[in-house]
Amino acid sequence: MRPYPFAPRRARPGLLAIFLLLLAASPLAAQSDLQEVKKRGKLVMLCFPQQGSPYVHAMVEELGEKGLSVFGGTDVVLMRRFAAELGVELEVKPVRPSIAAMIPALLKKEGDLVANALGITEKRRQEVDFSIPYISAKEGLVVRKDSGLKKLADLEGKVASTMAGSSHEDVLLRLQIPGLKIHYVDFSSENYEVVLEKKADFSILDAESAEQAIAKVFDLKQNLEIAMILPEEAHYGIAVRQGSDLLPLLDAFLRKEMASGDLAKILAEQIK
Repeated sequence: MRPYPFAPRRARPGLLAIFLLLLAASPLAAQSDLQEVKKRGKLVMLCFPQQGSPYVHAMVEELGEKGLSVFGGTDVVLMRRFAAELGVELEVKPVRPSIAAMIPALLKKEGDLVANALGITEKRRQEVDFSIPYISAKEGLVVRKDSGLKKLADLEGKVASTMAGSSHEDVLLRLQIPGLKIHYVDFSSENYEVVLEKKADFSILDAESAEQAIAKVFDLKQNLEIAMILPEEAHYGIAVRQGSDLLPLLDAFLRKEMASGDLAKILAEQIK
């Protein structure tokens, strides 16, 4: 997991002020997502928290039971900084029952954006607009060490574990593996368990995150491995409704965070 390899341009001074002046003169001002955010004094971030995720998680390890309603992770830190630039507070709003509920919730205007290390896919682009990519990651094939699975050709007729509606499910389907069966899980961390317990033969996950997860847990370290790295690289973005006037400000903010090195620092802090 690393900042997207993008040559960012520095944001122009006073961008928000200029944008607001132009917006006020526009006949579309009544439909402005930005004006709604400013009016309520909150930027509402939709997400699907998962324990163990460096992106969005409940802070139960730090705060105990109180942490069930307090959230941390890369995307929370980043969107809190974005909200501050807009002059508002951040509200983190989890969706249920699965990761697949995030975009429908956004389209129903239950929040202003989705920030959850959301993979940018063509299918999702048909429904929402994405920010510039802010994280890129290689994807790895996670298997049992005794599985004998070493390359894509070995996966024919096997069982893969994945979360419904995730970008990893999209990768699996695009690979068009003959005879592939899918075992669906509710949370990303369950992928390791079902492969370990032989309910699935493999899973495709963020390689760097998977490597760290396997290293931290004795049973996983003893029995699981990353058999190969897929050639395709995943790019993550922040989703907004199509045509949202938050998008240019969001892109300018992300460029600034990358140019300053602050994004790299946030990623390093959250993944350690």
